[in-house]
Amino acid sequence: MWKINKRVLKIMSATGVAIFSLASAFAGTYAWFAMNTEVSASGMSVRLNNEGNLLSILTIHKCNLAASTDSKLVFYETPACTVSSGGINYGVAPVMDNYSDLNQTQPMLLLFGFNNGTSESDIVIKANSDNAQYVSTITAENISHFPFSTSVQFKSASYTDATFPFDNVQKSSLGQETSFVTIVNNTYNGYTSNINLFTGNSNRTVTYVAVIMDYYPAAREVLLTNNVGVDILAKENNNAIDFYCDWILEV
Repeated sequence: MWKINKRVLKIMSATGVAIFSLASAFAGTYAWFAMNTEVSASGMSVRLNNEGNLLSILTIHKCNLAASTDSKLVFYETPACTVSSGGINYGVAPVMDNYSDLNQTQPMLLLFGFNNGTSESDIVIKANSDNAQYVSTITAENISHFPFSTSVQFKSASYTDATFPFDNVQKSSLGQETSFVTIVNNTYNGYTSNINLFTGNSNRTVTYVAVIMDYYPAAREVLLTNNVGVDILAKENNNAIDFYCDWILEV
């Protein structure tokens, strides 16, 4: 999601979708058990629009939660999925594991690799949702196709090293925290359909930008509260909500 006034490079998927699609990249499912909500993720599509041809490669990595600590995140170096300007190279489709009240974090690393000589100041990574407003009500029509923008948050950081520190991503280095949904004091306070995940603010040459995608517990609680007692959850979809990725990534 980088906005550069140059020719747009559209990476085509095998299915002929106009904007690149990572089939089975992410998915979200809310298993609705009263006040003990669980969430899992698999099968969600991510679309990528690479403007200016700054981006060399995008890889997606799962987090090694057992090796991570309060101060650092550890990601598996072998990507679950790889996207390059030449096309799509699939590994094992990444899956965001179950969300629960005891485990509210399942970080996923979207690692953007840039061509040599790319200045940080030229990089803006955006996420543009298909939805113009917050979708708060679960219905029979949307329960199996619910926007994930309602329950996701992002943090990001840039790197200048030739190799990425998969085993030592310092949480303190991750800034620019953002989300589509704004929650203030556990209350919904607005929805923005177009957000910046990363905005470069220096002239240093960067090799990578890491965008960490994770569940947004406060937004999940708001969604849960908005739909307490909704019978459709049990009747229509086995106490689950199936998410889809409702945004396009732009570089």
